[in-house]
Amino acid sequence: MNITRFSPLCATIASLALAASSAQALTIMGSAAPAATTVNGTTLITVTLNASEPVDELIGLTFNANWAGVSGISSVLGSGHVFGATAVDFVGLFDASSTTTDTPANANEKAFGVSAVFPAVAYPLPAGNSFITFQVKGLEAGEHTIHYTLSLTVSDPVEIFLDVPAADFSSTVTVSAVPEAHPAMMLAAGLAVMGLLARRRRA
Repeated sequence: MNITRFSPLCATIASLALAASSAQALTIMGSAAPAATTVNGTTLITVTLNASEPVDELIGLTFNANWAGVSGISSVLGSGHVFGATAVDFVGLFDASSTTTDTPANANEKAFGVSAVFPAVAYPLPAGNSFITFQVKGLEAGEHTIHYTLSLTVSDPVEIFLDVPAADFSSTVTVSAVPEAHPAMMLAAGLAVMGLLARRRRA
């Protein structure tokens, strides 16, 4: 047997195995810090995604933020940013015919979601931290939990489509009631106004 004849094939197989193992090593970790606002006030939610290595070509992304209830908090329409671009602009980088915006599966839930697949041009994702942001409006006082799910579809060096899910994670939004003015303060303010008016009349 001529071993020399098989060496290029062995080298090719080894390189493919190395590329596949490298792609399999990619991990995405997600986190979001707690946020706070007041009833009818807004707050910015920043989701941090940490990639263990750079992605040369991101070919798909599905991100959902879901929370229970219909009156606690709600997303502010049009406030989302994905990796620095508005959610609309980011989705626009992908094939419009294959792009959808996700909605919550449960009618008693609300969600901020974006889904995009098959980019028109190669979309790189750097190693380290990237961010997805959106705003929520506080509708009801209390502590509300947002549950996040994320999956990236990437193309590795040998053109294998690989889905890389981030571990599901959660964060909280604390909505405080707007403090009411103290009666004594309101009385003092009223007396001050009356005194000012009386002075003007005497003048």
